[in-house]
Amino acid sequence: MERKQNSESRGNGDTAFPFTPVRLRYRDDGWTPDRQRRHVAILAATGHAGKAARGVGMTEQSAARLRRRPDAASFRRACELAVAGARRRWAMARLAASSP
Repeated sequence: MERKQNSESRGNGDTAFPFTPVRLRYRDDGWTPDRQRRHVAILAATGHAGKAARGVGMTEQSAARLRRRPDAASFRRACELAVAGARRRWAMARLAASSP
């Protein structure tokens, strides 16, 4: 029996970047809405796509394929914001470390 994921669910507090998960054919080992949310949260914490994908049991290549889908605009934007936030934190930490 094929189940569809709910594409209306939004971020549940796991990430500061609420988004609409990409609606995919349901697979326990696939990009579930929960996996997508956790991926964005890890991406926000690490800024590293490979670590974020591995952190949810997926590959960096499958995450890249998911982001490239035409219906993944919300997920793609959340990933971009997560990486940008991580880079800002790194830059601020470097500035703080170099200040006397």
